[in-house]
Formats: sequence, C-alpha cells, structure tokens
Amino acid sequence: MTILFREDGTCSFLYDPESEDLVHLNPTATYIWQHLQRGWSRGRILEGLLSSFANPPPRSEVEHTMQEFFDFLEHQGLYRSPEEGAPR
Repeated sequence: MTILFREDGTCSFLYDPESEDLVHLNPTATYIWQHLQRGWSRGRILEGLLSSFANPPPRSEVEHTMQEFFDFLEHQGLYRSPEEGAPR
C-alpha cells in the first residue's frame, strides 16, 4: 500500500488511494511526514522541530503534539509505529 504525498503551494496532503482518504497537513505535520519518509527517527524529528523555533515551546508540548499526530495517522491507517513497520 502506498500513501501519496502532495504539496500544492502552501498546502500539503496525504492521500490513500485504497480508502480514498485525503488528509490536509499543516506545516508542522508536513515537516514530520517528509522527515519520516527520509528515515528520520521521532527523536531526530523532534530535535529538528525544536531547533526551527526562535523561541521554542516546551519540549513536552512538542512531544505531545507529535504523539497526537502519530496517533491520528495510525488511526487513519496512514502510518504504522516503528514496531510494526515504516510509514506506508
């Protein structure tokens, strides 16, 4: 199964051709998805996100937001946790 990623100007989307689900990604979610596709670990993505802010929010807040995004992706069937395999 392949999940298609598309950037269109300031918008990004994930599309699952099998279920026909379309998910709009905000800039942070886009960053996370693109770096997952490059093989980055969650920890490396977290560090990259934190370093992108002039005044970063608390680490725990970013970790929580990332976890919510991963949970959403898993629920939609667009991502499997590392124990189960890489992003589809």
